[in-house]
Amino acid sequence: MLPLVGGARGHPALEALQLQVRGELLERLQFFRLEARVIIDLGAGSGAGASALRRRFPRARVIAVDAEHALALAARRRHRFWRRIEAICADPSSLPLQARCVDLVFSSLLLPFCTDPLRLFAQAHRALRPGGLMVFSTLGPGANGPLRAVAELDMPHLGMAMSEAGFSE
Repeated sequence: MLPLVGGARGHPALEALQLQVRGELLERLQFFRLEARVIIDLGAGSGAGASALRRRFPRARVIAVDAEHALALAARRRHRFWRRIEAICADPSSLPLQARCVDLVFSSLLLPFCTDPLRLFAQAHRALRPGGLMVFSTLGPGANGPLRAVAELDMPHLGMAMSEAGFSE
């Protein structure tokens, strides 16, 4: 399981930041030509991102994945018969999904809480269909306050982990 660093998840400063960053990450999807049939929101939290993805891709199957049972249940509660969202409680670095079954992996601010980005990227790469897309956001070295403790990842380290996991861009 991905351990959380310093109990920062659920902190009000992080929740406000999550809303802003998730919105910006969703906006960037407009730059990709993508016919997503299956989408996973990795580290979905309460499912707000999964709901937004469902609105953006109304015909897609959206699966919210979170390691915390309470958060997976919260994501599941966002399901409506007109806005279907599936939710599973699973370790994002050990996805219970078949290989090559996902078109889009969306992950907003999960990486700062991940102790092994290589495993996470390897699982995302395994789940993606050829031509699939992974988009993610993370904290930079300029994070302040309670977020500083989780902002230890640097981009060269993440780039190397992505390359080792099989991503090419």
